Order: sequence, then structure tokens, then C-alpha cells
Amino acid sequence: METKVKKGQGFSSRIGLLLTLIGAAIGAGNFWRFPRVVTLNGGGAFIIAYAVIFFCFAIPIMWSEHAIGRSTRHGLPGAFKDFISKKCTWMGMFMTVIVIMIMSTFTTVCAWVLRYLIYAVTNSFSGADTVSLFSQTAEKDPITMVFFFLILLFCCFVVSKGISGGIEKSMKFMIPILGICTIIIAVKSVTLPGATEGLQYLFHIDSSYLLKANTWLEALGQTAWSMGPGFGLILSYAVYTQAKSDITLTTVTQGLSDTAVALIASTAICCSLFATLGSEAAYEVMGSGSNGLCFIALPNLFATMDGGYILGICFFTALFMAVLTSNFGHIAVVSLAIQELGISKKKAVWYAGIVTCIIGIPSTWSMDIMGREDWVSGTLLVFGALFVCFGVWKFGARKFRERFLNTPYDEFPIGRWYEWSITVIAPILTLFVLGGWIYQSVSADPAGAFDFFGSGTVGSLILQGGLILLVTILFNDKVANRIKNKYFNGETFPEIPPEHYDEQ
Repeated sequence: METKVKKGQGFSSRIGLLLTLIGAAIGAGNFWRFPRVVTLNGGGAFIIAYAVIFFCFAIPIMWSEHAIGRSTRHGLPGAFKDFISKKCTWMGMFMTVIVIMIMSTFTTVCAWVLRYLIYAVTNSFSGADTVSLFSQTAEKDPITMVFFFLILLFCCFVVSKGISGGIEKSMKFMIPILGICTIIIAVKSVTLPGATEGLQYLFHIDSSYLLKANTWLEALGQTAWSMGPGFGLILSYAVYTQAKSDITLTTVTQGLSDTAVALIASTAICCSLFATLGSEAAYEVMGSGSNGLCFIALPNLFATMDGGYILGICFFTALFMAVLTSNFGHIAVVSLAIQELGISKKKAVWYAGIVTCIIGIPSTWSMDIMGREDWVSGTLLVFGALFVCFGVWKFGARKFRERFLNTPYDEFPIGRWYEWSITVIAPILTLFVLGGWIYQSVSADPAGAFDFFGSGTVGSLILQGGLILLVTILFNDKVANRIKNKYFNGETFPEIPPEHYDEQ
């Protein structure tokens, strides 16, 4: 149901909300991770596992996030304070810190992608050593640092204009560009001689992979990082949604759109690689990691294949739109949390930018630091899903479903399966993926697994995660006491309060 609203009072339209949620979900992982994990984990078998996890894990948590954000009308700290209890404010604070960490590394990736877009436009891939090119771009490069500052400045500027006047307006322009560029690459790729081999690897169902734990672990990881259930993005954007509007169909459409882009991008990349390199070399490229695929193998491919110049521009344009629109969401999450402390909306945005800048400079300068922080923040991210599941369980899953998900404004009713999923299945799957990542880390380097300053180690996870946990718990009451205006009544969705209007 479409609700007419005054300009600047939350999202101006359902399509604007949907495009913003899609922009928040679609990121680098759709282009550089999904194609790899599909190819390396049984093709269609991985897609089946992904679909199961999509409905059993991601969607219930995303529905819950949306309803919590809309019912509390607060950012992460205030939402957990009002929805669960004052003692749980630290949960929202914990997730805010994780998003700051993610934003600091993600803005660095934005800088890399923008530089590669410029390389594509200037035909710099032709004859270049792409391994050296990436090393020069990602390691101790002053130009990349300048791009980091400029992108962060631009993102803060857009978010400072408000939801409808800044983010929503930008999404209506950027998401169509992303979609068009991705489709152009896919159409060209499937017409290449030998492209059917790539399609075979992508969609053929090798049922043996359904019996492998790693297939399910990779599918869980992809949904956790791509759609971001428990991340805080949906919760924060839901603060600006109209009280009398749909949650259920909008959220499912967001998730399906994210998956569609990932599949189209995978089709483009797999067909191009397998048609040009052959199955053995293409499979090896897929195993080279996200950076190896995106910044080394594909630039080599674009430099040599027919029409590669245009495809390179389209690919890095689509990727830049994806990472930039996701970064808008990161800033929105953090600035909304800072605003809870009684700081004006515009100041909160720029404070978020300053904190990200300070934390992000080391990651932008050093790949080692980048890798360590990416591992820590990406792993701790899943705790947000546990926090949401705990909140719904404490409130009462059945009561939550009946009051906030099965409203007259939702497009389809949610059955009792949601209650079982959000209180049992989703928490178990979250613990499974967390345990799987820790096991992989220890297995990769048993001797250095507990190195507190190592990259990708359990030790660095314990050190940083423990410090964040300690600080957020210590400051729980102080932050909770500064959060004013309780809107949550446990029964209905309140209207968007004036403090969240664009002009504030």
C-alpha cells in the first residue's frame, strides 16, 4: 500500500525505499565473492543451499530488523534499549562499532574500485602487469589515500542531505546504472564462444556438494555478508519508513533483487572466464580469492578479449555503484546512532565520517592491517543476527509476528514457521557459521591461531572483540541515559518523529 507523505518526512515512496534497501544489500560480494563460491561449491548445489538459507535464516532476521527499527524509531543503541531493555543498549553500541570498522575498510575498497574504473576508461589494463598494478594501488599509495578521503567526503555529503533528499534521490539514479551495466556484461558474455561451459559450472547441480558442510558454510557466509541480516542497515533505514506500509513483501523483494544481481554478475564473470581461459585456468582463477579475481584476472581478461574495453568500464562502473550505495547505508547506521546522543543529524553524519577517516587510514595504507580488520569486523558482524533473534525471543516471537508482521498493510501473512525459524533455526545457523569461520582460521595456521596481532587469527578476533565488548558494556548506562524520546509501545508502529525529518 503506497502512502503519500510530505517531502523530507522519511522515504517518499515505496520504490525509493526498495531501491535504497537493494542498494544497501548489493555490494562487492555480489561481484567478486558470489561467482567464486558458486563455481567452487557445486554450482546449482550451492544455489539450492543458498535458497534454503535465504528463507530460513536471512529473511526472518531481516523482517525482524525492519519491524524493530520501525516500532522503536531509534538507531541501534536506542532500538535495543527500548525493544529489549536498558541493560541491552550495549548490543546496539557493539553493532555500531562493528559497522564503523566495516565502513573504514569498505571505503578503502571504494577507493580501489574508483581507481580501477579510471584505469578501465584510460585503457591502462592493456599491456599492464595486473599483479603489480594492484599492489601499487592497494599498498601505501598516496593517490588511493586521496580517493579514500574524497569518497568518504562524498558519502557524508549525500547522507547529510537526509533520506529522501540525499540517499533516496541518489539511489534512483545509481541503482538503474548498476543494473544496466551488469546486464550489458552478462549479455555480451553469454554470446562468447564457449560460454556454455561457464553456464554449466554455474548452474549444474552436483548433488554431492549438498552433503558437504563447507557448501552450507559458504552459503551462510554469503547471505550474512551480502544481505546483512542483523547488520543494522535495515533496522536503521526502517526508522524512516511510513507506519502504514508493507514490510514482508518489501523485504523479500530486497533479498531476491540482491540474489538476482549476484546471479547475473556470476553469469557474466563465469561465461567470460571459461570462454576465454578454458575450464582449468578459469577454475584456478576462481580459487585465487576475491582480490585475485576482481583486480588481477578480470583486468587481464578485459585487456585481451574482444570488446573488453567497454566491458571493463561497465564492470567497474557497476561495482563502483554497488560499493558506493552500500557505503551510504554504513554512514546512515553510524550517524543515526550518534544522533541518539543528542547531536544534530548533520553533525552526526560528519562525526561518523571523521571517526571512519581516523580508523580507516591505516587500512588504506597497509594491506596487512586491511586484512586483519576485515576479518575481525566481518566475523563479529554475525553477532548482530544473534542479538536480533534474542530480542524477538524475549519479546515473544508469536506476539511479534502478530503485531508487527501480520498487519493490514503487509502484502502477505507470515505463518508460525517464522517463530520456529527466528528462535531456533536462525540462531543455530549463526553459531554454525561463526564456529565454521573460527575452525577454518585455526586450521589454516594452528601455530599462530592465537596471535593477537595476526591477520585472520582467532587471537585478533578475541582481542578486538573483547575490547569492544568491554567498552560497550562499561558505557551501557551512560549512553542509555542520553537516549531520549521513547516511541516504542509494544503494540503498533508510531509515526516518524520530527527528529528524523530531513531538515533536522
